[in-house]
Amino acid sequence: MKLSEIISLDLMQKIQDLFAEATGLAAVTVDFQGVPILEYSSFSQFCTKLREDNFYNYFCRQSDAHSGLEAVRSGSLFIHKCHAGLIDFSVPIIVDGEYVANFMCGQVIADDGERLENRLLEHSDNLFTDRPELRDLYDKIPVMPVCRVRATANLLQTIVDFIVRQFLLERRNTVLLEGQSLQTELKRKCEELEIRLLHSQIPAHFLFNALNTAGRQAHLEGAQKTEDVIYTLADMFRHYMQSPEPMIPIERELQNVRNYLFIQKARFGDQISFDIDVTPEVSACVTPAMSLQVLVENSMLHGLEKKNDLGYVKVRGSRQENRIRIEVEDNGVGTEKDRISLMNDMDRLEKSLPKFHGSGIYNLYKRMKYFWGDDFQLRFLENPGGGMLVRVEMPARLSLEPAAPRW
Repeated sequence: MKLSEIISLDLMQKIQDLFAEATGLAAVTVDFQGVPILEYSSFSQFCTKLREDNFYNYFCRQSDAHSGLEAVRSGSLFIHKCHAGLIDFSVPIIVDGEYVANFMCGQVIADDGERLENRLLEHSDNLFTDRPELRDLYDKIPVMPVCRVRATANLLQTIVDFIVRQFLLERRNTVLLEGQSLQTELKRKCEELEIRLLHSQIPAHFLFNALNTAGRQAHLEGAQKTEDVIYTLADMFRHYMQSPEPMIPIERELQNVRNYLFIQKARFGDQISFDIDVTPEVSACVTPAMSLQVLVENSMLHGLEKKNDLGYVKVRGSRQENRIRIEVEDNGVGTEKDRISLMNDMDRLEKSLPKFHGSGIYNLYKRMKYFWGDDFQLRFLENPGGGMLVRVEMPARLSLEPAAPRW
């Protein structure tokens, strides 16, 4: 199996580039022989220069191949020192037991003395004697605690797990759609698979946008704030991967929203303010996972990022008897009336989107319809104060078990 069968190489290159930019580490994806599949991302001048020499390039590839095979053998990510004494870590991409590629990062120097496997070879003792111009480049390599490298490696493992998981879901969906009849029970299974696929797609674009935010933050200020942003993102993504249930308490959903707003606050500072006012009786009810996240992110990306002056996002929630209402309001640039009309007509919006690759709003509508049937409302309105107001009304339920879908 080739990597291109699992994910678009262009998309994989983008993931690799953004990850390297956000973490300050070099990154490359190689095959089992250590041969690069994608272009290098944020490689140090030292390693770039070293790999231009055929002699040392051979040992670089051998080191990359070794780390990938060790990761496969151990069944988890693998951190070690390469033949030049730099820390690298490998996260293998494995599908159905087949080793497809090795996503690896590193090219830093450890400062805490943690013992790692050392792949230093005899030729390394003469490295700076043979190539004295490499000494100055080596001295520019960043120093990083192994504990931080390990935390970053765990984030990369989460990303790789998501990529593989999404591929397996899409493949399973394709097999079902092509191989099963239109009988009622089989149709139900296909619908269940579709909702899981839609659920799995939600964080992908958010992850890339947030990592890009972290990368820009790293450029503008010191490592501590950047580290906070990346760790917050890791917590969000890990929470999603470890909590696959499609229905969650609104309070848990709001915690995801707070984490997202923390990242945006690190990016925009006092230019943007946020307010969450949701009553406890609403917080205890359940909602489709990532539902409020989609609405808040929509306000940020399409409303506030294009705004030149001060902006805000407000999330309000209230309950009346057996119904709850949640509103997400912003004072962003808004959108034209024709676009609002389209978003309020999902049947018409569906026809403009390729199957399984719709917008986040359409994705949310499909999942809400799966759980609530026609017993919900998703409306997009112009905010009288400028910007947009999105209103969601749905049943007030405390159970985590989804209601039987209504066909």
